[in-house]
Amino acid sequence: MTYKAALAVAIASIAGMASAGDRNAFGGPPTASFDGVYLGASFGWGTADGTSEYPVLSGGTTTSSFDPGSGRVYSAFVGYNYQRGSIVYSAELRYMDLTGLNDSGMSAPEVREVTNTTDLRGRVGYVTGDWMFYGTLGWSWSSMRVHPGLQFGGRSNTADLDGVNYGLGAEYSINDRWSAGADLTLRDIDGQFSEASTPTDIDLNTLTFRVGYRF
Repeated sequence: MTYKAALAVAIASIAGMASAGDRNAFGGPPTASFDGVYLGASFGWGTADGTSEYPVLSGGTTTSSFDPGSGRVYSAFVGYNYQRGSIVYSAELRYMDLTGLNDSGMSAPEVREVTNTTDLRGRVGYVTGDWMFYGTLGWSWSSMRVHPGLQFGGRSNTADLDGVNYGLGAEYSINDRWSAGADLTLRDIDGQFSEASTPTDIDLNTLTFRVGYRF
C-alpha cells in the first residue's frame, strides 16, 4: 500500500468515528475540549517533486523534472472547531512560507522555487483523553517562480498552482487554552507558466509541528 493510499484509509477511519456517538474510548465524556476559534503558528519541513515547462532567460521555454529535496516551512493558521462529544469538526485557513524548495541541479538550466502555499481545509477529529487525532481534506494555492530575484525583461517568471490537499495530524491539549501537535499534509497541485504549452505538475508535501491558542 502506498503512503497516499494509507492516508486515505486512515482519514476514512477517523471520519467513520463520527458514527460512534458522543462518548470517548473509555466510556465517558472526553477530557479535553477543543471547541471554539483557534490560531497558531508552526514550523517544519517540506518536499516537492514533479515536472514543469517553464521560461528560460535566453528565451522560450524548456521542460525538466523538479526535485529539490527538502526545505524549511514556516506557517500561521486560524480556524474554528465545533466539538460534539468526542468528535471535532473544523474549518482551517493556513498560510505557509517555503524556504529552500528550489531546484538548481545540473539537469535544470534555470533555478525554480516553490515559494508559498495557502491551504483551506476541513478537519474531522476524534478526542480521547487530552489527545485529538484528525484527518484533513481541502484545496491549496501555491506560487512557483523561475530565477527568484532576476528580471525576465517583461516576461512572466511566475506560475500559480492549485490542487487538492489531504493529510493526518495529532494535537495535545496542554490546558484549556494551549495545544501542540504535528501535521502531515500532501498536495497534488498544478498550473501553467504563461509561455508554456504544457502544465506544471507538482507533489508538495509538508510535515510541521504546531502550537495553537484557543479562545
